[in-house]
Amino acid sequence: MAKIDEDMSLDHIPPAIYKELVNELNKNSNWQVLAYHVAEELEYQWNSWLQSLEQNISTTKTPADNLLFELNVKMCTVGILCTLLRDCELGSVLSVLHHPEPSIIVKHPSDGMECKSLKIPFGQHLYLSCKATGIPPPSYQWCHNNIELQGQQSHELDIIINSCNQAGEYNCKISQVTKDGKAVNSVLLTKSVFVDISHIPVVIQQQPSTFLEIKEGEDFTIKCIAQGHPKPCYQWFRDNTRLEGETSNVLHMDLPREKASAKIALIIANDDYENHKCLETPKNDAAKISNLLKEIGFKVICLVNLSLEQMRNAMKVFSEVLTEGVYGLFYYAGHGFKMQESYMLAIDAPASYLRKDAICESELLAMLLQNDPTLLVAILDMCQTVPPK
Repeated sequence: MAKIDEDMSLDHIPPAIYKELVNELNKNSNWQVLAYHVAEELEYQWNSWLQSLEQNISTTKTPADNLLFELNVKMCTVGILCTLLRDCELGSVLSVLHHPEPSIIVKHPSDGMECKSLKIPFGQHLYLSCKATGIPPPSYQWCHNNIELQGQQSHELDIIINSCNQAGEYNCKISQVTKDGKAVNSVLLTKSVFVDISHIPVVIQQQPSTFLEIKEGEDFTIKCIAQGHPKPCYQWFRDNTRLEGETSNVLHMDLPREKASAKIALIIANDDYENHKCLETPKNDAAKISNLLKEIGFKVICLVNLSLEQMRNAMKVFSEVLTEGVYGLFYYAGHGFKMQESYMLAIDAPASYLRKDAICESELLAMLLQNDPTLLVAILDMCQTVPPK
């Protein structure tokens, strides 16, 4: 039912309603849609009719004003204009003149389908459409598995199937909202269409590492990625034996850590040099390190002011106990120098020394690692000076 007398001529429409009518016609070129429909009904030439309506326009006179003037001249009434607007499906314009009418779904997405399901291959379009009538004009919101699809607010849904997750139920919510944002009547829901994606063979996109080197007791993580439809299932195996519960694409293994069979530390502190400046801190530093190591279960051998031969002998004896399962720690405090690698000076080092007069870090490590201890830490607490020429 019209808000005003349907027999009223257009020039007698109340000014407020007339102004709103003109504004709605000018939106989105709605006046062109109406003008084209009128031209077809009256068998006018469309182009010339449109051009005449666009002439003599100004800030106060728009094409919509010209169109309503022409319709008024042709004895168009409010009732006839409502019929024309309904035929053109210009619901937003019609709502200016007409009282609200509840939405009616006139076409469901499943109409014309033999069954309510579709099977669509990857990369193909899914096209669905629905139709509803009402005043104000219905708004559409497509949903997938009851979740609103962003940007899909047309009466048509056209998307490309590129993911297995797109399978499922599709339908459309239909609502009516006034210009001030108030909902009119209840939300309608179309009949659903169920989409199934054609079977896609499993393709492994990422293989787990074919070779992984880890130390005994270390954790490790490996993964693989596969695509297909239905969604691939995973099951990890070790030596052809199923690993229970490992059914994701990521495998994390916490391997048991072997406890140290022994913890032994060798500390050498040189400060009383025969041919070099004596040092003040090595003994104190050695004592502090020794106490800390004892607190965490280390057996500590602490030696002070050793000659070159004594240092080598101590390292040799120390290396013999550094076997598999043993945690070892070597700490040296004293004079040293740097020539490509670090060198430790014994207390009997000559004033003008050469590399043969010291023990380098590679010699140290070669001795201490020869029996493959589980852990070895070497700390050289010394200067890194360049030897005199």
